[in-house]
Amino acid sequence: MKFSINLFYSIFLFLLATTGYAQNVGIGTTSPTELLHVNGTSFHKGIKVDITNGASVMYIQPNDGAGNYQQYWNTLGGTTPVRLATGIAFNEHFTSVTANSTASNYQMRYGGYGAAGSAISWSPGFSVNYSNGFFGIKTNQPAHALDVNGDARVQGNDLLGGTGNFRIHGGTGGFIELKTKSPDFGVIIRDGASTQFGNIEVENNTLAIGYRVNSGHIFIEQGGNVGIGKSNPGSKLDVNGGIRWGTAGASLGTGQGANMELRGTGTPYIDFSNDATTDYDARLILKTNNRLTLEGAEFNVLNTVSAKRIKVTASGYPDYVFEEGYDLKTLKQVAQHISDKGHLPGVPSEKEIVKNGLDINDQSMWQMEKIEELFLHMIENEKRVDALVKEVEILKKENQQLKEKNSQLKHKQ
Repeated sequence: MKFSINLFYSIFLFLLATTGYAQNVGIGTTSPTELLHVNGTSFHKGIKVDITNGASVMYIQPNDGAGNYQQYWNTLGGTTPVRLATGIAFNEHFTSVTANSTASNYQMRYGGYGAAGSAISWSPGFSVNYSNGFFGIKTNQPAHALDVNGDARVQGNDLLGGTGNFRIHGGTGGFIELKTKSPDFGVIIRDGASTQFGNIEVENNTLAIGYRVNSGHIFIEQGGNVGIGKSNPGSKLDVNGGIRWGTAGASLGTGQGANMELRGTGTPYIDFSNDATTDYDARLILKTNNRLTLEGAEFNVLNTVSAKRIKVTASGYPDYVFEEGYDLKTLKQVAQHISDKGHLPGVPSEKEIVKNGLDINDQSMWQMEKIEELFLHMIENEKRVDALVKEVEILKKENQQLKEKNSQLKHKQ
């Protein structure tokens, strides 16, 4: 019976071909709309479709036994297909370890450009992993929701106040948005839907970086000049406003009005009034009144310091020399100390100064101490001189009186 049906079917097709009688054939339908219209499931081990009269053919290949299902374009099918015509060949490839496996993925591959009949070496186009929905471009094993193996390019017109040319969202958090044709923004980094955002753009041949504004706060010129709060910087660093360097510390006192401040770590120093040690932040401050203040820090200069005036602030002064009970050395004692030590008492020696340096504040203190001691000696000497002058005047007067008496005696004789 099976033989009879096949024979009948063959004769029927032969008659259609030889008689030239063109009519749609339906299987499972009495009203076919195509040359062959099948209403139901048909089984094929492979299908070949001529798309453009032989120039481009699509093959649908069956399962190769390893869970791979493939469709080829512009190729001759088979396990090692070759190009049907000169051009690029494509392969739509569904692969899985076993049929309906969760590890299944869909690939679209291309075979580069080659001549007709040439062998094809497949390169990845894009791939979709059905188990997690990951989409890969030029990779057959995407590891992320979008995995691109190579450079990516996004083009389009700017959408002001909208989504922009290219936006990367962090879920419900912030986003990074790239605008290429905006007069106000370049690359925007925003904290969610809040008003906190940063902006990077190119304006006036300068890279500008701003925060919460559509213009820049920091400007970098093509020549390397950097401006902070200053567009078109005129030097390598051009700052419009105050500057602070160094570690954090106590805030500036009210009314100091520092325009520039250099800070170091807190370092104690001892004043010259022998008070307790005081701890201050080390600061070098340039105030808006053009005064430079150094607080609690050392200032080292390798070369000469030239100034019209230097003001040294001290917490005391050697007026103790004039106080009652001060141990004022006599000039003989000073002379003996010089003879023994080679320098004035209370003054560092040459060796000490060469070794430790000379503190101007210390120097002014012991110099004033010696000057005040000299004045005390001069005052004492002046008292002695005044006493001697009076004594001489008395002696002169007495001598004059003797002379007058002698003269009267001679006259009487």
